[in-house]
Amino acid sequence: MYFAVFLGGPKWIKLVPGNSCGSNCVNNFKSTSGVPGVYSRRADYSAADVAPSVQSIGKLLELNPDALSIDDLDHLARKLRPTDFFYSHGDAIDASVLGVTE
Repeated sequence: MYFAVFLGGPKWIKLVPGNSCGSNCVNNFKSTSGVPGVYSRRADYSAADVAPSVQSIGKLLELNPDALSIDDLDHLARKLRPTDFFYSHGDAIDASVLGVTE
């Protein structure tokens, strides 16, 4: 189910250089999988909000498969986790936000 993956699945965000990009440039950093300039978080389907939320959404969609759009599901996930770093920063972020400078 889309909602379960969006809520509990892995997250990643592209790090973009700030004003300058010297020897410690964000483009020189690679993730454990070798992808340059990416900050990520592993999936956590055991988080306390995942199972009850997925069950609730599942029941609603069983009654009416057209009750929620993808945008509605995204909005619900963001509402459940209003301070989630990945939800609040989109798909790219200035690397200095994470303390990576130059």
